[in-house]
Amino acid sequence: MIFSLSSNTLASDLQQAGITITPNEYKNTSLAVSIVLSLFLSSLYFLSTNETATALAILLASLAAFLYASISLPKILKQSRAEKIEAELPVVLRAIAAETSMRIPFEKTLEHVATSKYVSSSEFKSICNEISKGGASVQEALAHAASRIDSITFKRATAQMIFAYETGSKGEPLKKLADELMQTQKAKTREFSAKMSVLGLLFITLSCLIPALFQIYATIGSTFLEMNLKASDAWLAYLVVFPAANLLLLAIIQLKTPPALQTRHAPSFLSKKEKQQFNQALKETGINASFTSVMAISIALAITSFISTQIIYSTQFSAAFLFLPIIIYLLLQYKVEQRNAELERFLPDALFQASSLQKGIGIEKTIQSIAKSQYGALSKEFTYAHNQTQAGASPQKTLLQIAERNNSLLLERSMELLARGYSTGADMQHALKETADDIFTIFSIVRERAASLAIQKYTLLLGGGIIVPIILGTTFTLVSSLDYTALEMMTNTPAAEKTAFLETTKTATQAYLATFAALAAVFIAQQEGSAKRAIVYFLFLAPLALLLYNLALATNVLALT
Repeated sequence: MIFSLSSNTLASDLQQAGITITPNEYKNTSLAVSIVLSLFLSSLYFLSTNETATALAILLASLAAFLYASISLPKILKQSRAEKIEAELPVVLRAIAAETSMRIPFEKTLEHVATSKYVSSSEFKSICNEISKGGASVQEALAHAASRIDSITFKRATAQMIFAYETGSKGEPLKKLADELMQTQKAKTREFSAKMSVLGLLFITLSCLIPALFQIYATIGSTFLEMNLKASDAWLAYLVVFPAANLLLLAIIQLKTPPALQTRHAPSFLSKKEKQQFNQALKETGINASFTSVMAISIALAITSFISTQIIYSTQFSAAFLFLPIIIYLLLQYKVEQRNAELERFLPDALFQASSLQKGIGIEKTIQSIAKSQYGALSKEFTYAHNQTQAGASPQKTLLQIAERNNSLLLERSMELLARGYSTGADMQHALKETADDIFTIFSIVRERAASLAIQKYTLLLGGGIIVPIILGTTFTLVSSLDYTALEMMTNTPAAEKTAFLETTKTATQAYLATFAALAAVFIAQQEGSAKRAIVYFLFLAPLALLLYNLALATNVLALT
């Protein structure tokens, strides 16, 4: 199947997807991975059921599915990459227009985009390499980049960049195209928000109601229909079928989600930068202790509380104490995010103020003026920068350090613009005003985007952590409370088989809840643009789901209502 795909077509798809391997290497790797995964699934089923025919059918079906996925993957990745590049194009075009209006050479402007944290920065780096090392003209390098991205919008953008370069304009065509793209993104965000209400209901149905109905049917319905379901069928349903359905719907939601205009880039999990930000958050809260010491104390307290509660009361609720370090981490992260949001909220006002002070006033006076203004955390950052400049540090360096200390891309790009204007001595009045206007526009899209993503996030958190385990636990309690000895007299199904199936279902359901928590955690973290949060969300969702499931088993929620 995969070998029938044209090598030229595959090579084009791989290039546009940003995958740097040859078509033959991709075909061989895809075939090997598909065979291994298919053998694994079929062997797993055969070892649990000892059914050769069904295992062979699973082998062939899964092999065909994996090969089809291998064919589709480069096309999906190139489309996803193109959409991400399109999502940030308005910001890129505005940045290029702002720098050209400051009379910064066009080639230098392209280099600035290449060194920024855009998805398209790698493409602009290739453009700069073609110009500086390959001897290509700016027009040729931009045209080559357009052929490497499967996007009509990007081709329009490169055409406008070529026009701006050839005519020496100040970027008015680029600004106009950026405005059009912004309006298009707003429309897509509103459309997606409307779809999410339906997808959210469908997700709860797939993840919760269908497994609950399966539980009821497998134990009650199959009794009267005289269908013998084995323990392996429960494992197959809860570890393969239901997670696959959830994963499929999450993939559909991911594909339908418009690419976000990310305004923050979170540091690595427990990295030096993250610890520094947490230390700052603790200091602002009034706690004169480092993040490392606070976490060490919380972990020791959690373990001590867990062990002592187990010894004294011997209760499963003692597991709740283990959430303490996770809760502290999430609270500190929330504190840092609130501070970043405050920085971005006051950023347009600070840029407007800087633009009004530009004529005849040096950058040092601009930094001092913003530091004295009531811009919350942003004024504190500029106060620190002002103190550094008073001590002899370079204003350009202090501005860039403001960006380094925080997680905001908007702040980073604004500080880079100020620093470049300082280094070139250009009149930045109009550039700063336009940048402030851009940030206001970006905020409107980000707010709409955040509103639609919040529906997904809380659906998964509430569903995976509370609704799904409670309903599944309550359903199991209801089903297991039936008198299967009496039912055995009505049917030919032995009560012992039903009881054994129930016990297997109980264990398989808990495994399903853990799997569901992992899927939900990865999905939420991916949507928020911070892969490290998947660990935190999983450590929160999985224990909570298992705790509530066992609580539902013990208390019988239906009997309390």
